[in-house]
Amino acid sequence: MTSNVEAKTEALLLRSAPMIQTLVLSHGRLAQELLATAREIVGNELLGVHHLALDWSTSQSELRSRIAESVAALDQGRGVLILTDLFGDTPSNLAFDLSDPGRVEVVTGVNLPMVLRLTCLGNRDLELATLAQLIQERGQQGIRLGKGTNGDGGGS
Repeated sequence: MTSNVEAKTEALLLRSAPMIQTLVLSHGRLAQELLATAREIVGNELLGVHHLALDWSTSQSELRSRIAESVAALDQGRGVLILTDLFGDTPSNLAFDLSDPGRVEVVTGVNLPMVLRLTCLGNRDLELATLAQLIQERGQQGIRLGKGTNGDGGGS
């Protein structure tokens, strides 16, 4: 059985080890509210998950600079996963401009199941591309039609 001291030491080590950082990016407060909701559900902070709200009235060049600065500040050497709200919108298009395999990956259509999955992955001892794929899959799995578990509106 792990002692309280051992558990605290392990938690501190996880916090200090380099990890893939995630930036949830949206217009308005969507990114901030997704993270606030996830924190309420899991009951603690979301390690390595950050948000950036883009102002509707800011120029694209200024937005691009803000995103690039955020990515540079967050990257601990393992890369940054950017989750955006909507494929084809300004946040996604600007994030795609920064996409660099192994350094910056972008997944669009962020939803609460994606953010919650990040909290379950701990120190994210994965490659960035693998994490991006897992998060995309989790987001898709979280979308269902009706009350069924198999997506057809019926039972399993």
